[in-house]
Amino acid sequence: NFTNLLLTGKNFSKRKTKTSFNIEPLINTVNFNTVEGGVINLSPQWRKQMEGRKSLTIIPELRYGFANRHFNPSITANYTFGKKYIQSFSIAGGKKVFQFNNAAPISEFINSYYTLMREQNFMKIYEADFFRLNYNSGIGNGLNFSGSIQFQNRKPLENLGDIAFWKNFPNRSFSLNHPTELGPAPMQNHQAFLVSAGISWLPGAKYVEYPDRKVNIGSGYPTFTLSVTKAFAGILGADANYTKWRINISDELDLKLAGELKYSFSAGGFLQKDKVFEPDQIHFLGNQVLFAGPFTRSFQLAPYYRFSNTASLYGTGHIEYHFNGLLTNKIPGFKKLNWFLVTGANTLLQEKGNYYVEYFVGLENIFKVIRVDYIRSIEKGGAPNSGIRLALPFVR
Repeated sequence: NFTNLLLTGKNFSKRKTKTSFNIEPLINTVNFNTVEGGVINLSPQWRKQMEGRKSLTIIPELRYGFANRHFNPSITANYTFGKKYIQSFSIAGGKKVFQFNNAAPISEFINSYYTLMREQNFMKIYEADFFRLNYNSGIGNGLNFSGSIQFQNRKPLENLGDIAFWKNFPNRSFSLNHPTELGPAPMQNHQAFLVSAGISWLPGAKYVEYPDRKVNIGSGYPTFTLSVTKAFAGILGADANYTKWRINISDELDLKLAGELKYSFSAGGFLQKDKVFEPDQIHFLGNQVLFAGPFTRSFQLAPYYRFSNTASLYGTGHIEYHFNGLLTNKIPGFKKLNWFLVTGANTLLQEKGNYYVEYFVGLENIFKVIRVDYIRSIEKGGAPNSGIRLALPFVR
């Protein structure tokens, strides 16, 4: 139906063979940007469930830009297994388009709208031949390990020149396909060979034990995560050479009738930075569009690359308090709407006393799915800013 086609995609499953096939919705498949023009990005997912926890998932990705005529094919295979504790191994490779912040702070669908309707191209991208190996494993006692090896042969991309499409919009003017905050000149061709390792710990984790597996059912303590990424120069011709680290503590506290409190605090930086390229800098999840990002991981009013850096030390804090009717249920008439108050703040601290702070208040559970927040921000040396953010379940 229309909803499947446009918003949710469609899943087909065959119970007898324990296989499923998932097709992405159009908002994830057909898009537009100032580098590739019209883009089609097909990424169907095939999954086979095997005995116990074993499963195999294969995701081919076929991306084609109709204006620049670049074809970017890649494939990812993920194998999940493990008896007592769940483990997974994945391998991926091919040719792919990455955002300079590989965590993809803006979705292609939203960027398409802002580019076509508002002449704003927030998404900045480059192209890379790549391969990646990932391994994740539960260890027990609340411990989980993750490791990855990745190689990228990175190539810069430029905005489209004078093509037929733009002739219908003669007054359009877009920013360069390079975050100027990352450096005055466009990115140059280079290679990066990266090895990452991380460990997370949930103290006091409780498990339910079955004959063939253990299932973590949580704990009353926060989760601690430590990760380190090392770029090795010389391997496969790699140029990048640095070491960076990050530690995080996060939790979601159920306060019963008093609501719910979520928080996430991080610190990190570069231990060594002999050669750091634009995608390797420390990036944060900013947001310059109407639609909200995840509140405990992003900054709702910060430009996408304004605070990217190669600092030796930085710190972030995200805190969010959901009243869950604690106050609104006591307001006559308003109680019937079943709308709930939410408030919180996000903070970024950097070297030399630089800081960015934003605080927000909003209403959630509007028509059961919508959340609206009013946000104010301040930063060192900058003017205060404010804005509205809208959170919808099908828009990131």
